[in-house]
Amino acid sequence: LMRGEQEAWIRHLLTSAEPFRDRLTAFWLNFFTVAERGGFGVTTGFPEFLREAIRPRLNKRFADMLVAVSLSPAMMYYLDQ
Repeated sequence: LMRGEQEAWIRHLLTSAEPFRDRLTAFWLNFFTVAERGGFGVTTGFPEFLREAIRPRLNKRFADMLVAVSLSPAMMYYLDQ
């Protein structure tokens, strides 16, 4: 599942019509790091973290993105909350 998501993301980056938006997404994804630790959680929640917490809020307020990232299941698992 994770490999398929990674391949889809790479394909998207190579054919994107909005490269600046994708670089901005990569920046925020790196800023709000959730490392892959195996098991249930971060590995399986990472694609949703990108699609539901970061990408929809790129052009919105930072506070909105911060709340969405903080409450995402991937971040909760990463922080052992």
